[in-house]
Amino acid sequence: MGGPRLIRTRLPADHAMGAGRSGRHCASPSHGGLGWVIVMRNKAVCVNVLSARHEQLSRLFGGKVPAEERFAAADWSTLATGAPVLVDCAAAFDCRIADIVNVGTHDVLFCRVVALQRSGSTDNLIYFGRAYHAIGVINPAEVGPKSALGRS
Repeated sequence: MGGPRLIRTRLPADHAMGAGRSGRHCASPSHGGLGWVIVMRNKAVCVNVLSARHEQLSRLFGGKVPAEERFAAADWSTLATGAPVLVDCAAAFDCRIADIVNVGTHDVLFCRVVALQRSGSTDNLIYFGRAYHAIGVINPAEVGPKSALGRS
């Protein structure tokens, strides 16, 4: 069980690149792909912790939707590293990569948090059992018609 996170870095000229990840631990964008190359060049990522209202955004980032469309679906800002921060996320951990360890087929990123953003959100979005679920105190008006509240 783990919570969906949007892991972001920046491209030159303020273009953003990101990947959606579910799970307890931060996973890297596809090793060897464009996202991975950009993360390695920037040595920075932002882990955006999602609320229930972000389910559709998480689905966009987890699919084959072009990056421009993904980022157009939400409002973004930046903190210390310049990596994209989801404006209304539950929490954002703006990080510099301190070390990378290869474990089998994955690289594990060890990051130092250099800036933090948090909201007044009282709910989080998690993904387990091949489905999204909202936990915590949820405002149904923020979740929308296709939600993790059993109305999917």
